[in-house]
Amino acid sequence: MMLGCAAHPPTTVLGAGAPLHIITIHPVSLPSRCITSVVQDLAGRWWFGTEGQGVFCYSPAVRGRGTWRHFTSRNGAANNVYALACDAMGRIWAGSLRHGVSVYDDGYWRNYDLMAGLGYGRNPGDSVESMMETTPPHGLSKYRPAPRNISRAGPLGQRVFAIATSPVDGSVWMATSKGLTRYHIRAQTWQYYTTANGLPADTLSCLAFAPDGTLFIGTQCSGIAWASPHSHYRLWHRIVGPVHLPLTAMGPGLPSNLINALLVVPRKKAHTRWRYRVYAGTDGGLAIGNDDGRRWHFIRGRNYLGKIKGLWHVPTHYPQPSTRERRGLLTSDFVTSLAMDGHGNVWIGHRSTGFEVWNHHQHRIFPMATSADSPIPAGFVASLAPLAGSGMLIGGYECGAFQAVEPWSAMRPGRVPWQSTTTPPLPAGALPPPRAKLTRWMARVTAGQGHAVTAAFMDEDWRTEGDWVGHYGVNYARLCAGTPQYANAEEQFFGGLGGADIIRERSPHQYAGDVAYYVSWYHSTLRRTLYFPDANQRIEAEWNDAGGRYPRLYDGPDMWLKVKVPTGLYRLSFYFHNKDGQTGGNDRRDYVVQIYPRHSSPTLAWGCRRPLAQARIMQFWGGMYCSFVLKGPGNYQVRLKRNYGYWMTVAGMFLDRLSGPRNLTGFTNLDGLPIKDYRPPQYTPQPGVAASPAWKLWHLLNDRASYSKKDLPAQWPGRVLAYRYAQSHRFPPALLARWRWKLNVWLPIDRAAFDRAMATLADQP
Repeated sequence: MMLGCAAHPPTTVLGAGAPLHIITIHPVSLPSRCITSVVQDLAGRWWFGTEGQGVFCYSPAVRGRGTWRHFTSRNGAANNVYALACDAMGRIWAGSLRHGVSVYDDGYWRNYDLMAGLGYGRNPGDSVESMMETTPPHGLSKYRPAPRNISRAGPLGQRVFAIATSPVDGSVWMATSKGLTRYHIRAQTWQYYTTANGLPADTLSCLAFAPDGTLFIGTQCSGIAWASPHSHYRLWHRIVGPVHLPLTAMGPGLPSNLINALLVVPRKKAHTRWRYRVYAGTDGGLAIGNDDGRRWHFIRGRNYLGKIKGLWHVPTHYPQPSTRERRGLLTSDFVTSLAMDGHGNVWIGHRSTGFEVWNHHQHRIFPMATSADSPIPAGFVASLAPLAGSGMLIGGYECGAFQAVEPWSAMRPGRVPWQSTTTPPLPAGALPPPRAKLTRWMARVTAGQGHAVTAAFMDEDWRTEGDWVGHYGVNYARLCAGTPQYANAEEQFFGGLGGADIIRERSPHQYAGDVAYYVSWYHSTLRRTLYFPDANQRIEAEWNDAGGRYPRLYDGPDMWLKVKVPTGLYRLSFYFHNKDGQTGGNDRRDYVVQIYPRHSSPTLAWGCRRPLAQARIMQFWGGMYCSFVLKGPGNYQVRLKRNYGYWMTVAGMFLDRLSGPRNLTGFTNLDGLPIKDYRPPQYTPQPGVAASPAWKLWHLLNDRASYSKKDLPAQWPGRVLAYRYAQSHRFPPALLARWRWKLNVWLPIDRAAFDRAMATLADQP
């Protein structure tokens, strides 16, 4: 039994086998109550990823008690870890909140980020130049390796949501906020898959491999896609669900496009070909894909009837489930995690109702039987990891870690400890792109230029946090409900942008006059809280939809906004911060942002078949910006959808010009503040720099025609590759600083410059 664990009376999973003991991992051993991911390595050790407290490692002992180790940013790991995986060489990969991925091997952690030198593993005295594996200006044949503890270039996305290893070649795949990233173990190279080269969506949430190497990916709000190694993962197939949740308990297809978890269960090998079944957890129930994931059907949760009754327009007639169908429903709709135990049963984790077991032999779902004296996690199950036999290790968000085990299998080594004859090296960093690759990117962008998109999702920013000044809202900014002198008032900054505005409107499914504002903290020391220049401090404030005053299964009320965009192309951004997401029901916040063409009222927009663009806001305790491209002049309707969660909150709204007439923008919000030395760094290109492919690609992407439907997906990867090229060729620091500013990528020196500039406000009258 584990160190610091306490066993409780046996609790039975009906139909799943022998009675299972519930064992709580005591907070003394594992102090974090927010477990986000769990994995077992080749040596039999267990790794726990947490939100806010780094990584914990438990080494079980055959006899006696095992030992615990704790890793944080102080010894090279990330403090916020949301994905864990063990590769074929025994190395642990940990996906972080905003710093890419970190890898552990032989007592060392190394970070792999957007660019070299960005991670938290750098030494305070290191210069930017000392952190890169550099390329001499005369060629690409030799590289100077960076120190072991310095971050390397790695994934294209800041946030890593899931990690899996290929059963075919052992390569490591990462689902990020900017598509898929693949690390080839043998070649030690990095490869990227985004919408620019055929991926159906860039914002991913989960992934899983079939035995034959077929990769299934779950997107945040665009359904499921899969590709096989035979096509080199270039030909993607896709299945999408309906715009609105179905009105039936069971049916064909997917119930929703919001995918949370994937699981591939091998069935048998027929005629030298694997057969398997795919399970997908969504916010609208469990989807099951038979025939290798080609034929899908779904099963809803028991609360689906409550959602139907909570609709804005309740249908007069809708199918009522039979008694048999009711017994086969899930405990609730929102599925967060999936895993298969040693007996072939599928365990299903939920957002608010704990977990249950799908018995594939009987084709039935059996809930965990609970009692007053059995502390089974009944809340948010974030991760599931199989133990020996029919046991399962359960990672709970808010409720810590539990074991549901057979008496003989409680967290002891379930396999022969793996022994390596040699210590495997840490993965190599991504090499800077050669000149020929950037030249091909320029040709691709030029060929894709055309009319700018009307409205489209642009990107997520997990790195800027509350330091928005100068980076967001340069032309228009609205901070919600944060004037200290007047509770529930708002502080706003207009950057002189004529014809622009963001106005709150009443929701069609909201009680009259039910508009909520809230100020949580008038003074916060958290960097992820928005900075208020007029108050010269960070204030945690919000607009919300008063969703907590409505039933949980109420459709809405949501928040509706009218956005006026002047002539030109603009970036519309929202800042979301789930400040208290680790307590109470706040962990259930999971939103959808939808952009609609302007109608006479939200009532008509609600009836639109599909929005012009949408994005999902999930797991945002650390704070995130969600951005869209909008073309003006025009009016748009924005719906911030609660999605049956808790209060729908937003902290800030911003507009920034991407292209268009400059005479409309007037002064920026920085010109309205007494800050003299905080501007994007200026740089006059030298002939050698101006002739480089990185400089040409960067400025080609600035062209309005490069915001077309074909070229918009190339904006982020193209700029990151251009920066990597410039960094490896030692372009002037002023140019690199300017490009980091435009990308909203921060070095410690950039944070220090922001803090100094904001500190000058304290001396102003």
